[in-house]
Amino acid sequence: MDVQLREDGIHYELAYKNRKVSFPLASDEKLCKKIYKTEEWSHYVQLEQLWLCDMIQEVAPGSYILPYENISDLNEEEKELMGLELSSVDIAVSEKGNVGSKDYKILWHCEKDGQHLGRIERFGNIIQCGQERFLLTKEQYDLIGYIDRMVMPGTLIDRGKEFAKVKAKANRAQARFAPFTDSRDFYYVNDMELDCSSENDMEVNLHPVLCGLPDKLQKHLQGNMEEVQTVSQDGHRNHIFVEPSVCNSYNAMKSMDKLIGTQVPRFIEQPLSFIPEGVSFDKDLFAKRVKGLKIHKSSAVPYIRVEKSEEEPGWFDVSAGILLRDDSMEENSEEYDRAVDEQNQENLSALDQSELSQLIETAVEQGEEYVYYNNQWVKIDAKQCNQFQEKLHNLDLDMGKNRVPKEKLHQILDIYENIDGIEYNETFLENLRSLRERTKEYEVSRLFQGILKSYQLEGYSFLRRQHESGIGAILADDMGLGKTVQVIALLAFLKENDQLTPTLLVVPEVLIDNWVSELGKFLPSVKKVYCHRGKDRYKNSAKVSQYEIVITTYETLARDQIELGKVKWQMMICDETQKIKNYRTLLACAVKGMNAKHRIAMTGTPVENRLSELWSITDFVQPGLLQNYTWFRKHYEVPIQSDMDANEDLINELVEKINPIFLRRLKYQVLKDELPTKEEHKLAVELSNMQKQHYEQEISQYQNSKRAIGIINTIQRLIMLSSHPRLLESSLPVNVQSKDLIKESKKLEYTLELLKDIKKKKEKVLIFTKYKKMQMILRKVIYDTFRVDAMIINGDVSKNRMEMINGFNTGKGFDVMILSPKAAGVGLNITGANHVIHYTREWNPAIESQATDRAYRIGQDRMVHVYYPIAVCQGIYSVEEKLDALLEKKKHLMSEVVVPVNMSIRQEELEECLEAG
Repeated sequence: MDVQLREDGIHYELAYKNRKVSFPLASDEKLCKKIYKTEEWSHYVQLEQLWLCDMIQEVAPGSYILPYENISDLNEEEKELMGLELSSVDIAVSEKGNVGSKDYKILWHCEKDGQHLGRIERFGNIIQCGQERFLLTKEQYDLIGYIDRMVMPGTLIDRGKEFAKVKAKANRAQARFAPFTDSRDFYYVNDMELDCSSENDMEVNLHPVLCGLPDKLQKHLQGNMEEVQTVSQDGHRNHIFVEPSVCNSYNAMKSMDKLIGTQVPRFIEQPLSFIPEGVSFDKDLFAKRVKGLKIHKSSAVPYIRVEKSEEEPGWFDVSAGILLRDDSMEENSEEYDRAVDEQNQENLSALDQSELSQLIETAVEQGEEYVYYNNQWVKIDAKQCNQFQEKLHNLDLDMGKNRVPKEKLHQILDIYENIDGIEYNETFLENLRSLRERTKEYEVSRLFQGILKSYQLEGYSFLRRQHESGIGAILADDMGLGKTVQVIALLAFLKENDQLTPTLLVVPEVLIDNWVSELGKFLPSVKKVYCHRGKDRYKNSAKVSQYEIVITTYETLARDQIELGKVKWQMMICDETQKIKNYRTLLACAVKGMNAKHRIAMTGTPVENRLSELWSITDFVQPGLLQNYTWFRKHYEVPIQSDMDANEDLINELVEKINPIFLRRLKYQVLKDELPTKEEHKLAVELSNMQKQHYEQEISQYQNSKRAIGIINTIQRLIMLSSHPRLLESSLPVNVQSKDLIKESKKLEYTLELLKDIKKKKEKVLIFTKYKKMQMILRKVIYDTFRVDAMIINGDVSKNRMEMINGFNTGKGFDVMILSPKAAGVGLNITGANHVIHYTREWNPAIESQATDRAYRIGQDRMVHVYYPIAVCQGIYSVEEKLDALLEKKKHLMSEVVVPVNMSIRQEELEECLEAG
């Protein structure tokens, strides 16, 4: 392997005795055999992984380039495997000449331990001095790149501005300044923020703040802002250079100074509407500052609740009214939630009809949508509330409880469908569902090119009923039950009835190709499919809306939420919806902000750790069903997660609440007659002498210094040690023989014995381990033992991913694939294997279950064997034994409740793993 630093990146010329080596390695079996005998085998394997991740590019057969900028995206383990775990270096910045002279320059040089390195060569972010190489940080790379590209302007002001920019970058890069350079302070400002304060509900003071300028200088700025200013302070001269656009924004905001009256609640709701033309702000940052005002603001929200009459069958009790919803409850911090719980505050209060009429009258008279009432600002939509009152009057309802016959219920439904923002509860949805035939099965469209199994037909019928009812759906079937084909069957129905345009499909990056493939297979009549991704994607909502199906990723949706938010989506489908399980994230907010008429969530794990995940997904599908999160947390999440056994009735109540929109089938329930048997094997494997010695040392170090080492760090090291002692070393061996690697780890030795038995049966196996070094050790010893090049799928591997899996599934005879559990957690069908080895354990049984389901799913026609090799040590109750016992407890929770909670192992449980060794 020839490695060269060139201008465009690190070049790897891969050859063995003048024979070019190309990826994938397995494409040339004879050459592959020779590579695994070289000292550079680990570098070949790691390069192949980077090629699969599109981190390196092939420029010619056997010739690859790793762009320098991609080095920063490698994690520490990858840098180490690539031999890029280079020393760090310091950067010093100095000036040459006077700032006003023609030969003025800004210079940089490298230092190590305070000493000038002398003559160096720079290759991207790699510095070479003699035979020694150093790796620049991202900030250092940005700094010296800017200096190298700099063309010094002619005017003194512009030169000062350039130096201010350099100094800002140098501070971020922690560069050292020459003494003279450091004697002056230069500040370059290209952004500003808006600070807000208020002493009462009627006034808000606005304070523009220049980003990057110390507070002590902010206080010295008087009058209008100018592009160039010099502020003397304590005998020190500070030169401030401000971008013209920032100057204009600063002066415009300073002239506003104060907001009063109804401007206050309108500003809190829509702060950007008050910003003068041309002023730009980071909306998220701005919103955080605005929420800090703590001004009480509510919205008047109409509500209708419908419940079956217990006294008279066929009649319904209807209650209607107006709630004042405290908008500050949308503050989604845990600290705020706890404060609300402790104070026992309610976020909803009722308003009677006379009060509502008075507020509407006041709003109309003042020509404002906000009215100050009962020490708070109340938002009144007069048109909406008047329409609401008119509908109630037509139904002969007052603001109390009334009884109506079933035949009049459609008028109430009409109110629900036509008044925006109306509140409703689960009984309302249940009654709506009861009007339809829940057991009816719909015929599948002739456009659907496939055959649905009985439970899949039930799922399709559920989705279609939900769509026709105008209600969202959570399809939460267990992994491997074919959620994709059930949704495609619904798309086929919509296509046949000209209702498919436009439909938004949001999926993880790794599933885009799979969805395109499945759509082509089961619904080939759809031609207008557009994948919205990559740098060349459309930035125009009109072009996007021309397609029948638009597929994008969660991350791209978050970046393009403004343009995609302009499209009126007929339907929005989110696959692997656990991506929005954290309701606080930008992804979740962007997804929920789309203008979609109908919404479907697909997930095999509606809850992985906390019940808030279920609330967030439900809030996307059917907002309001589980009310606001503060209420949900207090009423369900806290009591259920504190003691599940004591709150079984509460769990059942929650399940009943989401039942109208929720469909979940478990594999062992619906496929008991269709899937083959799955057998689990717990295999006790003794530690080797080398492993046992290191194990005792790790335990001793932890017990002597618990606080310094930490629980999680110690357990991670013990699990790594149980996998292979080489994982604790700084680098992988380059010349060690496979026989030595096998001798050092009894678990590895046992795994190979297991593989020999599987090979005799001419069957395939998946091996799961999250450690990349372990993946590479496994790949080497498996090749040396069986002459099988086991492909690895981990991280963000996307290139040729489906080709790798298809080749593995369709290949004949014995084969092995090595995977990271989380990387393989979504969208992979690897039924070509009927053996699964969990070489290292995950701390969440749901993740292990998802990994196993890559093989144990529809299409599997052989018995599936799942193996758990567990490292044990005579005289010691090992960490892996304790971890296995904890995971077994968690598995029982998964099978006992429809909505599993507390799947992850808690810290106090981890502490138990280290008790008494």
